[in-house]
Formats: sequence, C-alpha cells, structure tokens
Amino acid sequence: YRIAPLLGAASGLVVSAVALGWLRSWGIGAVLIVAVTLGAVIGTTLGIFLPRLIHKWKLDPKVAAGPAVLALTDVVTLACYLALATLVLLH
Repeated sequence: YRIAPLLGAASGLVVSAVALGWLRSWGIGAVLIVAVTLGAVIGTTLGIFLPRLIHKWKLDPKVAAGPAVLALTDVVTLACYLALATLVLLH
C-alpha cells in the first residue's frame, strides 16, 4: 500500500516527461503525474478493500474481485484524469 504512490509518481513522471518533450506543456505534464499517481493509489485501495467487501457479502472474492477491481479502477482513474484535464484547460 505504501509503494503505490511511489510507483504511480514514477510512472507519471516518465509519461509526463514524454508529454512535456513532445507537447511542451507543463499543465499536461502535471495532469499526467497526478492522474497516474491517483490511479495507482485508487487501484491499490480497491484491490485491498473490494475482495474483503465481497467476502463479507458471502461471495467468492477470487471470482468477482479481479474484474470488479479492474473495472472500477479504470472508471475512477479516467474520471480523475478527465476532471483534472478539464480544470487545467479551463484555467
């Protein structure tokens, strides 16, 4: 759980460096760093808590947790990315 922000920030830094070199935009770089870091943290958090919740509902967490965590992580990460990009583009 402690490694997720570091991995997200490192990955976001690499992607943002490529975007900065390509598009020459600090705003896009900042959005990418924050969005990728949030995606890593959200994915880790959902990966920890969703199987426990499914087990609490007396369902098999091995079957439902993988696809559910992946789908929820994708949706929440994309929503964060689009919200951050909207804020940067509007200001």
